[in-house]
Amino acid sequence: MPRKIIKNQRVIDDSFEIITTQVLDSSTAQANSLVPLSIWNTLIDNTQRESLPAGLWLDSHEAPEEISGNPNQALIIAINFPAFTDGRGYSLARLLRQQYRFTGELRAIGDIHRDQLYYLSRCGFDSFALADPAQSESAIESLEDFSVAYQHAGDSSTPVIR
Repeated sequence: MPRKIIKNQRVIDDSFEIITTQVLDSSTAQANSLVPLSIWNTLIDNTQRESLPAGLWLDSHEAPEEISGNPNQALIIAINFPAFTDGRGYSLARLLRQQYRFTGELRAIGDIHRDQLYYLSRCGFDSFALADPAQSESAIESLEDFSVAYQHAGDSSTPVIR
């Protein structure tokens, strides 16, 4: 049964498989795979774009500048939140969207909960794999938790001060 994710404010089946092994093998380069940064970098240096997996995932301690090549070679970049209290992924998302101009899908994975969705979307995430996928339907409304923003962010909301 496919895992459920939130994308474009809808619950859909996740079409990507997250590869967690750090070892390069034949299943790693499948088109629907998200591979760890180390494998992505190995593949990007030795492969044509057509043979690359769909994208990669970054752990919260990895930085966008560690990505070999242009991040836009990936259709999707997932950022892993190993714990609810680990906020480094928010900064990684802003860097990818603003400094690196990443235009593909940016997904939050790991210990993601409903309470985070509004803030994650403000930083540039556009899809979310909740820690408890059964809560995906009810969590969609949390993307609209606040009607005004008080600070600048990666989204297009104009802060109240303006």
